[in-house]
Amino acid sequence: MPTLFGLALAAALATPGQAQEADPGRDVAEVTLRILDRVEPGWQLLAASNAWSLAITRIAEGNEKRFVFPVETGRDYRIVGVGAPGVRDLDVCVVDPGGQSTGGSEREVVCHLLRDAAPVLDFTADGTGMWAAALTAVEVDGPSSYAGIAVLTGTPEAEVGIADDIPSITTLGVLTSFVDEGWDLPGNHDGSAAGGDEWGLVVGSVAVDGTRPQLSFHVEAGEDYRVSAAGEARATDLDICVFDDSGEVVECDEGTDAEPGVAFMARSTGSYRAVLEPYAIGAADGEGAADPASARAGLVVARRLADRCDAWRREPEYFERATVLDVENCMSDWLDATPHDSWAGTPLIQAAEHSKSPEVIRLLLEIPGMDTLTAGYRSGATPLGVAVAFSPVPEDATNLLLDHSPGLLESHSFRHDDGTATSLLHAALLRPDANVGAIGRLVTEMVEQRRHDLLLDRDETGDTPLHTAARVATRPVIVRHLVKDAPRELRRQILTASNDDDRTAVELAWERKDGRRIAVQLEEYHAEYVSPSFGRRLSRLRDMVQPILASAAAIALFLFTVVRTFPNSPFARLAHSAFNRLPAGLNDDE
Repeated sequence: MPTLFGLALAAALATPGQAQEADPGRDVAEVTLRILDRVEPGWQLLAASNAWSLAITRIAEGNEKRFVFPVETGRDYRIVGVGAPGVRDLDVCVVDPGGQSTGGSEREVVCHLLRDAAPVLDFTADGTGMWAAALTAVEVDGPSSYAGIAVLTGTPEAEVGIADDIPSITTLGVLTSFVDEGWDLPGNHDGSAAGGDEWGLVVGSVAVDGTRPQLSFHVEAGEDYRVSAAGEARATDLDICVFDDSGEVVECDEGTDAEPGVAFMARSTGSYRAVLEPYAIGAADGEGAADPASARAGLVVARRLADRCDAWRREPEYFERATVLDVENCMSDWLDATPHDSWAGTPLIQAAEHSKSPEVIRLLLEIPGMDTLTAGYRSGATPLGVAVAFSPVPEDATNLLLDHSPGLLESHSFRHDDGTATSLLHAALLRPDANVGAIGRLVTEMVEQRRHDLLLDRDETGDTPLHTAARVATRPVIVRHLVKDAPRELRRQILTASNDDDRTAVELAWERKDGRRIAVQLEEYHAEYVSPSFGRRLSRLRDMVQPILASAAAIALFLFTVVRTFPNSPFARLAHSAFNRLPAGLNDDE
């Protein structure tokens, strides 16, 4: 007999025979309704603690999905399989996967192989362990459709039907509502075999002190997903954690919430798993109610149906993975892409900040409408600004942007999210991996465009780019770019500029524990450009005096040696005579 839940779902379905557009939420709800309506009196959904009893998935023709469940010796079970209207033939078999009940290899227990879109299979377990129901889509209209399976247990002592299982009905009603507009179950959307034994929606019994039930599901890299949980009224606190195929945590919702949910973009293609952990279950209502320590609850996974070419607006990591092929496929969608009132900016600024592929940036620059290269984030940051500050390939990104549009220097500041501005050179110098090529190109462009003011831009502490280099640079070639590549008439001003603390760049370099190389280089530039005439005269005088002094010292040593060696020689007497003629006081030995 139809249930209240079934009637509510039926009201949401279109009139039979009427043409309808694809509606994943409606199809999932219809599969749910068909399962529930096949739960006859005397049967109920499996109530084993921390085990699923019902599952729904997307399935393609030829695919087999296995649903694992616990069995006990001598107990009666019924497997119900159903499909959406596009599913014409389903087969179901019960197998003992590892021969757990008999200690042997996998064995086939019983099968339903008739041409039937809603198979039902009854059996009595001859062992205890974890068995599996294998659901196979024999014939499906289109690339894929929806199918579900439920494990029921016999209750001959009472005429219990699904109409009395309010906890299951409540849980399913909430879970199916999460597959709303713009979302679908993950799995075989293209008719491939992707997805394995993974499901999109599951319901079962959970307990606070039991093993945490899990749901495996297939994901595609770059796609958006969300995982939601819900349960009957007594399940007052449920937690969710999603793990990727390497076991790393993707996202968790561990708040005090009866309907937790997480959303994420898949990092890779493969099998993810969602873990449901019940933290609080209230007391059972009424006499003879089910185990008060457990409650009905479930999980549902939904995949966003939005175009992949729109993913850059939702996730900043999109261009970390995007390839040249991705850009070529999406170029028509990105024609005349303009900034909008969100953090996302434009595809170009996203690529300038995140892409490791210069070819991706090059392709984006060919898209009409991307010429507005000063359009960026709401903070005011531009593609050139984020390229010099954050790009994984700063030299390539800087060269591509400036080759395409040298006028980008007109918007010469890099703006942070808080609205504060830093000059392009400051931003490039402050990177932990300051890139010599990007810094050199910026200086060259500023000189060629006669934007000499940018070489003396000051930050909030009054530091010029050379001050910043004196504080943080580890390679003298960076200082050389800032001084030697600047116009000759500007070098003196660059070297002698003082910050708000009245410090020059060379003073800041000497104050660093590891700044000796930079300081010595700056001292040399000071001698060459700050006092060039004095430096040249001092250098010439040193060059002339040094050989003269060396010769005089050699002659004096020779004479001293001769006098001491030959005291009675004419030369010695001449030396003594000359000494005696010195003015009084100069020859006084006292």
